[in-house]
Amino acid sequence: MWQLIVPNHIEYLILDPDLIIQDYSVGAQRLTGDEIPLKTGERLDQYFPETFGLEDILGSVIIGELDSFDLKAIARSPNPDTHLYIDLYFIPDPDPREPQPHLILFLEDVTSQMELEQRLVQATNENAIVIHRLQERTRELAAANQKIDRLNQQLQSENIRLSAELEILREMQQLILPKPEDLAKIEELDITGYMQPADEVGGDYYDVISMDGVITIGIGDVTGHGLESGILMLMTQTAVRTLKEIKEHDPIHFLDILNRTIYKNVKNMGIDKNLTLSILNYAEGQLTVSGQHEEIIVVRQGGTIERIDTLDLGLPIGLDDNISEFISYTRIDLNPGDGVVLYTDGITEARNGRNQRYGIEQLCQIISQNWQKTSEPIKKAIIEDLQQFIGTEKILDDITLVVLKQNY
Repeated sequence: MWQLIVPNHIEYLILDPDLIIQDYSVGAQRLTGDEIPLKTGERLDQYFPETFGLEDILGSVIIGELDSFDLKAIARSPNPDTHLYIDLYFIPDPDPREPQPHLILFLEDVTSQMELEQRLVQATNENAIVIHRLQERTRELAAANQKIDRLNQQLQSENIRLSAELEILREMQQLILPKPEDLAKIEELDITGYMQPADEVGGDYYDVISMDGVITIGIGDVTGHGLESGILMLMTQTAVRTLKEIKEHDPIHFLDILNRTIYKNVKNMGIDKNLTLSILNYAEGQLTVSGQHEEIIVVRQGGTIERIDTLDLGLPIGLDDNISEFISYTRIDLNPGDGVVLYTDGITEARNGRNQRYGIEQLCQIISQNWQKTSEPIKKAIIEDLQQFIGTEKILDDITLVVLKQNY
């Protein structure tokens, strides 16, 4: 059996067509329960009774009639006071060298996600909608994971394995960025974005979500960059989209829940990371801003600049388990032709060969000079001016930029 390379929090089992366990990862016992010791030669339904009777469906996965099969929220109760929720995800073994087809079963502990969902949907009757949308998101991520898995086969030695894993995470980040064709469908705003990581994997985050008449724009910057920062960026993107799906509209409650989720994950990972994050919600000419990040650059129709300090709108996400008392928000009225520019400090703190900073004043000047244009040319003018300023110097931090204008 070939060597599987999966994220550290995911375990796996290798199954033959009769659903007999042939191999498993070192930590899989924790997710199969303590009642029956995990060992090869046993049937899968010994550990997961819910899989009994699924032989035909899983046989369709092996022969390729189904790409995959996902069985969510399998509850284990080794202790009556606790529950362990497992996500079971079956795919065919892609190793062409195997004479007999096998199934790969990925096991993921989704307890924290399930508990969060249960708390959030307790007061609503939209459980079915939430589950459906989360399943759609899972299928999207599964499709991305299948593409990433193909990259794993290119690994030739331990020396190149880490660089390949970084490439996988970088590709995942690119896959989840807002697509230009989706941004073009937003009638209320002319909006565009740009992201360039300093390393293979970036720690900057931005997203644009249009739902139920509200356009949500998120922008953030994880401390440092590289693998750990990239993972935290992906966690943030998923948490924001989940909160939008379950229709959490209160800006203070929104950031409070997101912070507690990220804080717990950071502690579980044992890393010293946090991120600045601003969440903007636009509807009917009004923009609500919450969360601490860089200054918000508000641009009026004629190019006049207003700078909104976000220091008092929150604290870095993941720094402390409870920041609710520090979260606030402000509202900005936009008229046709007005807009906002969002950025990370990779732009303002970029340096040239004389060790001079690009600075927010230079950024505001270029924005004002080009504001009569649409968002895409404004973005290009900013990036070109920044690149000309940096010259041949190495980019030391991730660069992210979002430009939006209210349409006439």
